[in-house]
Amino acid sequence: MSKKDKWEIEYEKKKALNKRGLSGLSIEQKDLIDKTIQENFEILNHVAECFDIELDQLRKLQDNTWKLVQSFNYQDRKKIH
Repeated sequence: MSKKDKWEIEYEKKKALNKRGLSGLSIEQKDLIDKTIQENFEILNHVAECFDIELDQLRKLQDNTWKLVQSFNYQDRKKIH
């Protein structure tokens, strides 16, 4: 087994902390987070097709969506398109 890099160790620690935090949320909270992330992706896809938003706003929306995804290990629970 190869030795993990520092970033891999930190990533695993953060992922474990996020998982513990997620387990403390209610079903309603988890559902709301799921719904928000899905809706954000839908908006991002629509905006990307129409180009009817400033790039700045789109970048902020995208950054916030990915922060939610990473903070709640969404990629491990749901398929991201």
